[in-house]
Amino acid sequence: MANTSLIEHKLLNSELDVALVEGVITSPDLITIPVVDDFLVLAMAMDHPLARKKQIHLKELSKYHFVMREKGSGTRKLFEDYLIKHNISYNISWEATCLDAFKSAILYNQCISAISVRLVEQEVKNGLIHVICNGDSAWNRNFYLVYHKDKFISEPMRSLQTITHRFKCPEFLNDIETGILYI
Repeated sequence: MANTSLIEHKLLNSELDVALVEGVITSPDLITIPVVDDFLVLAMAMDHPLARKKQIHLKELSKYHFVMREKGSGTRKLFEDYLIKHNISYNISWEATCLDAFKSAILYNQCISAISVRLVEQEVKNGLIHVICNGDSAWNRNFYLVYHKDKFISEPMRSLQTITHRFKCPEFLNDIETGILYI
């Protein structure tokens, strides 16, 4: 697990055969195939002040602390670009690459995270984490299977592509109460 720019570098230097990324690949020497639907949510502890609200205005986020991925992460870039586009300031208190560190910052330190809904599914189902969905779907994204254009496509690589195509957007959110973020 690493950020998109590091993975791109490793693919170009033949340190990896294939990768699954959420960020934008810039090299024309790499083939990218969209394979998994995903979207970001704002995740917070159930006792966070925003967890009690059904609707949250984007401007409200500037008052709270965030835990985010490191610079170079596609997730972070998507979220920061959205806030910048809407002129919203934000306070990143923690940077982390480890999912357990994210969850600890959310659950025990009153941080909010813009994170893939897939990464907090179990905590949401267990009533530990509350999520807020973006009302305008601006955080929808795809994960891409990426490999070098000169790479021989092996049978395991083909199998990985077939497996990843089976993933669709998570439907568990239909069964729980979420908040909605609006502009």
